[in-house]
Amino acid sequence: MQKIIYEYDLDKILINETIEKFNKLDNSVILPQFYTEIKPVFNGDTHFAIFDENSKTWNYKEFSPLGVFYNKQSMVKIEIKSKYNTDYFADLYTEIKPLPTFNDGTTQAFNNTSQAWEYITKGSQLLEFEWQNLTKEKVLEIQKDYKLAQTVLLINGRVILINIMGADYADLQREFNKSSWRKDQLATFIIKDVNDNKRYKLTIPRSFGKFLLSKIEKMSADNYKKKEIALQKIEQKELTLAELSVLKVDFIYDNEININVEANSYINDNYFITKYPKDIEFVINSNQHFFTPING
Repeated sequence: MQKIIYEYDLDKILINETIEKFNKLDNSVILPQFYTEIKPVFNGDTHFAIFDENSKTWNYKEFSPLGVFYNKQSMVKIEIKSKYNTDYFADLYTEIKPLPTFNDGTTQAFNNTSQAWEYITKGSQLLEFEWQNLTKEKVLEIQKDYKLAQTVLLINGRVILINIMGADYADLQREFNKSSWRKDQLATFIIKDVNDNKRYKLTIPRSFGKFLLSKIEKMSADNYKKKEIALQKIEQKELTLAELSVLKVDFIYDNEININVEANSYINDNYFITKYPKDIEFVINSNQHFFTPING
């Protein structure tokens, strides 16, 4: 009766289950170079078998994933090209690439809980690297927050959001300055709503426009000053790395100007009543409806 044998390769990995074969000429047994009669018992869908010739036993190992992995202790990189790799163990390797390395005494280790590499000790090169990166992030963050803060809601029947920085604001001021050449001293603005890009015409006396712009300019100037102070501290390295990481500029957000309310203040102000009576009359007669939508 032919025996069932289990053939393995030079690396002791099971190849297949077979039966012993006989030479047809002399009936001698033909056996593979590496084999055993000891039966391996395992799930071949998830594991492969490795024969230990010393103990005459089978060991079983999960199939290895393919790809590039890093030793969690030494950071040594290995590339696994076969699922029968016997060097890979999930608890010893990770596919997460280590953090940048520095020749300044910096060390790092893999945190199994957070599944991330962490610096344990930080040298001067790493600290400078972190400062530079954090500086770039903070400058971008401040610029982004500043842009969000540099808007004002104009409320007058409609609610229109306008920019108080950049090209839109420069256009607003330029158009206002043109009103000084007009005999009637009226200022006509074309205002674009940031939310929907629709355009509106705003016609008001120059004195009232100056009254409104002074409030807008103060909001804009306050935010600009805060931005510049923060950027200067960063540029001149006045902050520690810890202070820089939590730096947050307290910009003034959600600015709004209710033109109806401001108009009431304007027409009841003795200075304007005395100096600009015609402007006061215009605002009163306009019934405070200043916004006119522009088609197209």
